[in-house]
Amino acid sequence: MSSPRTVIRSIWSFGLLNAATTYTGSTTLAAGTFATGAAGIFSRDFAFTVQPAVILDRQGFDQTLTSLTNSGLVRTGGSAEALLTTTNYIGRGGTLAIDTYLAADNSPSDKVVINGGIATGTTTLTVRNAGGSGILTTADGIWVIQTKNGGTTATEAFMLGGEARGGALDYRLF
Repeated sequence: MSSPRTVIRSIWSFGLLNAATTYTGSTTLAAGTFATGAAGIFSRDFAFTVQPAVILDRQGFDQTLTSLTNSGLVRTGGSAEALLTTTNYIGRGGTLAIDTYLAADNSPSDKVVINGGIATGTTTLTVRNAGGSGILTTADGIWVIQTKNGGTTATEAFMLGGEARGGALDYRLF
């Protein structure tokens, strides 16, 4: 028996998801722009897919998913401290847009946390400076993708798209 599958199609160009969901299974955003209006909107049991030309704007709210497949645009939306936690992340040529204070080591940043699973595929990571003046990092830098509980990332899972600049300093993805 296959697991339940939900396909969300926007009839308008913008949909706001502002109530917690409790169902499980696969959910596909197939068209439009969707935004979260609170933390923890998605059921932790979601297997979530963002198709091409779809924007999922988390608006700075923390979300936890079982898995995320990204062929569109997943945007953090402005807090520079929002977490997206998932067991598995699959990049299918999509973009992940994060906000980061481009400053010293451990500066505040939105993060994707791979918790016990793996990040694979290819995703372009774009970084918006959320106000950092640019300070030389001398240790581990600013964490933007983090693994925990045995989580891993494939070598080419994330690549920096465009420029990440704070003051006179350029920041690179390592």
